[in-house]
Amino acid sequence: MLEGILRKYFNGNDAYCMALYFTDERRTSDDWMREDKIIQDVIDIPRVIEKRQLPEDYSLRFAEVEDAHELAKLYGEIFETYPTPMNDAGYIKKVMEEGTIFSVIQYEGSIVSAASAAIFFSNSFIIVFLSDKLSCANVLNGLRIMQVKIIIPIIL
Repeated sequence: MLEGILRKYFNGNDAYCMALYFTDERRTSDDWMREDKIIQDVIDIPRVIEKRQLPEDYSLRFAEVEDAHELAKLYGEIFETYPTPMNDAGYIKKVMEEGTIFSVIQYEGSIVSAASAAIFFSNSFIIVFLSDKLSCANVLNGLRIMQVKIIIPIIL
């Protein structure tokens, strides 16, 4: 069942949100009119899209496992405390191997900014946790994930 279309989501291409329901009670809703109104109200909110370019000496790329030590150092300098051990290179390597995507910004060869998206696969959809606006703007756009069902932004 087509649930929605995100116009121009992937570098100008549309993204299609699909759902597969295994039971009739999951497929139907007594509140569909109210739900449709909520969705339409959200769609009607004016959006301001800021297209910003990185300064010339900066570059954006996806992180690799080899970046784990530098990422751990960066997170250790930025966060006094954090819910997960992001200052531990071993932990960062582990979550990368489990599917967490990191974007980094480099300046003069050093990582100066990072963002991550933890992706959890279930039987019916993918849940993506985004750590900040950089993740929202770049991680998903770069991956072009078509089957994302739920996106939960976590702005730190």
